[in-house]
Amino acid sequence: APGEVSRGGGAGAPTPPGSADVEGVAAWRAGGFSVVDAPLAAVAAALEARFGRKVAIGPGVDASRRLSLYLPSADSVDAVLRDVAAYLDLRVQSGPDGYSIHSR
Repeated sequence: APGEVSRGGGAGAPTPPGSADVEGVAAWRAGGFSVVDAPLAAVAAALEARFGRKVAIGPGVDASRRLSLYLPSADSVDAVLRDVAAYLDLRVQSGPDGYSIHSR
């Protein structure tokens, strides 16, 4: 039904329908980026998949810290990482292999 989502894939049956994050899906389709109550590790993985650049979490950074973020426009991984770093009071370092997230 409109506004519902089910997940499938692999050998298992699809999950039962549940409410969808419509704004988040719309953001992805329109070139934005959205996560809801996601651990930093999942955000890093989503950024890698979206932008094709490595995003590593440095030593001492709690990868389980959760955040919600809605950016209707996300042109680059740099822009998203700046917001993530500001929100979690972290710093981001860029290098030839991608990005790394560190404590301040």
